[in-house]
Amino acid sequence: MIKLTSELIDSCRTANGGFTKAQIESLGLNPKSKWKKKAIGTTISRQKFKRFRELRDSFSKKTSKRPPNSLLTIEIPKIQFDKINEYCVKNRIDAKTIIMTAFHDRGVF
Repeated sequence: MIKLTSELIDSCRTANGGFTKAQIESLGLNPKSKWKKKAIGTTISRQKFKRFRELRDSFSKKTSKRPPNSLLTIEIPKIQFDKINEYCVKNRIDAKTIIMTAFHDRGVF
């Protein structure tokens, strides 16, 4: 049996720093409530903790409908593209990296 602590729970965060709905539900808690406060101090089986940790790699609603390696086509107005391109050339950064980072920061990916 494992007693859940804040540190133990935090060690199971996703790559984006959060938790998946499936993870929280695997503990028998409601993701919309203050689930972490409720979980701290509870004792669960090693198997249940292992499942909680494994589920950090499960897809969220935003990504589950799209295969992980799908292509995304976007249209950028010419004026914005020119500004992005100018910035990238000036700073020696790949435009694709800038665009993907911007989308990621806004929760699109």
